[in-house]
Amino acid sequence: LDSFAHFDDVLGWQKTHWGAPQAFGNETFWTRYPTAAEEVVMNMLSVNHAAKGIVMWNFPTTADILNVTNALAAVLTTDRVTNFLVSSPMTGLLRVDGADRLDATVWDSGDSLLLSVVNLNYGNLNGSITVQLPVGMQANAVNESLWGEAHWTTSGNTVSTNGMLGLEVSLMVLQKC
Repeated sequence: LDSFAHFDDVLGWQKTHWGAPQAFGNETFWTRYPTAAEEVVMNMLSVNHAAKGIVMWNFPTTADILNVTNALAAVLTTDRVTNFLVSSPMTGLLRVDGADRLDATVWDSGDSLLLSVVNLNYGNLNGSITVQLPVGMQANAVNESLWGEAHWTTSGNTVSTNGMLGLEVSLMVLQKC
């Protein structure tokens, strides 16, 4: 998605991009179906990299994938989240300290922020993890956790937690200072 956005920029046009995560398996090139956690990671990586729509490769799929994508869709298609994703400026590839292979993106609606953090590691991450908000952007509270179990706190331009489960995704609304 990042490469397509770069190509669009070079060509001087704007296009809407969609994510198409794998939701199938047990066939020639895919020896198994993705797990529910893998499916959420693939979907949220698409969202974090500016996809404005997501379509699965195949249906029907497994019950686990269907259930988790239904639950995730119920969060992503609310008016509140959709307004962030479609109408608010986005800053991706945020700096993360304390862990490798985390993908973090923030959307700024003016009075609040939507922050998405995706753990690409299969193993749990223990210890302090800090996401740096863009320069000039600060938050004073986590207003609402929309997805994920990690407990996040804010302090100025940082958002922190004491660990994340393997393949965990956190999606939260932050109150701007």
